[in-house]
Amino acid sequence: MEGESIEARLRREYTNTALAGWLFNIPITVINFTLVPLPFRVIVLDGAECVWSAVMSYLSHRQQPASSEGGEGSKEGGQQLQQLKEGAQAAEIER
Repeated sequence: MEGESIEARLRREYTNTALAGWLFNIPITVINFTLVPLPFRVIVLDGAECVWSAVMSYLSHRQQPASSEGGEGSKEGGQQLQQLKEGAQAAEIER
């Protein structure tokens, strides 16, 4: 967010970003080392990191609605996650 200090943003987003990184990279790495043939491992990890960078860039640069003080940011994140889950469930039902 513009006008926000780097320290405040780091305190607010570090834990969720680190957890998301682990949830993305650990399974990719396990799959890569167990199922992908040796000559293709670097390509698979490069592709995965490209996807991760695109996701992080999108999340970092999207417009955030102005929230009031008192922890609204985490509540909004939970609401967004719930909306994504509901959308995925609706898509499965339509199939």
